[in-house]
Amino acid sequence: MTNEQDISKRLERLETQNHRMKLAGVAAVIVVVAAFAMGQGTPQSQPTKKGVVEAEEFRLVDKDGMVRGIWYVHRDGATSLGLRDKDGQVRGLWAAHPDGPTSLNLFDKNEKRRVTLAALSGGLTILNLFDEQGKPRGEWSIGPGDTTELSLRDKEGKSRAGLFLLSDGVAKLCLSDKDEKILGAWGVTSDGAITLALRDKGGEFRGGWSVHPDGATSLGLRDKDGQMRGLWIVQPDGATSLNLLDKGGKPRVVLGSTGLETQRTGARITTAESSLTLLDKDGTVIFKAP
Repeated sequence: MTNEQDISKRLERLETQNHRMKLAGVAAVIVVVAAFAMGQGTPQSQPTKKGVVEAEEFRLVDKDGMVRGIWYVHRDGATSLGLRDKDGQVRGLWAAHPDGPTSLNLFDKNEKRRVTLAALSGGLTILNLFDEQGKPRGEWSIGPGDTTELSLRDKEGKSRAGLFLLSDGVAKLCLSDKDEKILGAWGVTSDGAITLALRDKGGEFRGGWSVHPDGATSLGLRDKDGQMRGLWIVQPDGATSLNLLDKGGKPRVVLGSTGLETQRTGARITTAESSLTLLDKDGTVIFKAP
């Protein structure tokens, strides 16, 4: 597996893991938001101590008796502090859920959620931005192990672009189609290598460009099965070669500098940059010029 393939596979696993955690956290937020919007919660009298006021619910009202804020404990054990505007619309909600997640939510005048800041169970922290229809359009998250992700979503809520900084220092920019399949990825590894990987709509790697830590540069092209078929390499010393490979990944044509093993002595030789070498399916040289 190539370096760009390995990084992309890791990103897919990470996105799947974080997506499950986010769904669980969002579900908890929605429950508290719905309860607050309906005014759920019944105050009960509690024994009081001198100088202490105790209750399960506190309500803040304006001069006209309109409820503008509620601080209370839900039946499921969640605690929330909610604020409403002069028309009684929910505009802000801060909630602590019984199983650990904490969230701060901001709403527009139509009670559509526009911003959510949440610390979820499992060590994931997220900031979500929503459009006027309540669809998520932008997301910034910090996951377990200090992995950071910035995601941009289309009007259907599908992730189309993602910027990742992994805990081992790898930085990656990924572009996805409408089905959230990654089709293009540009990355920088912790040792300074730069990669650009392209996939087809089926998810197979079809092309990759890399600048390696030793200074070599390569451009590779793959067939529909993900097999390398063409490779152009520029070595750190300036030597250049163009390699054509068969469907089994064996080099069959090399234009330019390459390393060969002589049949008589087994010694390794390097061909000139202006040379042409043809090989059979077993890797035996059948033509070389000059």
